[in-house]
Amino acid sequence: MHLQTYLWGVLLWQPVLSLGIPKISGQSPLLPVRPQTTEPSGNSVILAYKESGSDRVRHFEIALRRLTLSGVDIPAQPNEIRIASVVNRKGGLAPLEELSKVMCRIVPKLSVEEKTALEFSGQEKLFPWFRTDDETIFFKRPSSRWFLAGRSIQSYECR
Repeated sequence: MHLQTYLWGVLLWQPVLSLGIPKISGQSPLLPVRPQTTEPSGNSVILAYKESGSDRVRHFEIALRRLTLSGVDIPAQPNEIRIASVVNRKGGLAPLEELSKVMCRIVPKLSVEEKTALEFSGQEKLFPWFRTDDETIFFKRPSSRWFLAGRSIQSYECR
């Protein structure tokens, strides 16, 4: 009699109770934990600049971790420049903590004589990186670390 009651209970209640269990086989993976890093997590940087003789602030956007050549939309001879914001992967603005991690630099166009002299000396003409802490960078002031001395900017790079 107990065996018959047990079998009846298993046959009747097992399908009813199993309806409450989700039909997922195996375990679902946990979300990845993002380690703390000093690298910005954005996709691109917006730089604000002014041209010579103009008080109008203009902006352009360049990708992070890529060398970007100056051209039609990217100025070759700005008077001043600063890091304005970081755009995250979703297209929104990244928080200020991300902005403080970004650093950018420019590579000036060098004359043939300058290139030859640098190759002969075994050095490379690289301008220092700048950050938001440096605020506005002036390219036409002789006292500036980023003084271009009339050169154009060949490329920009931000990390």
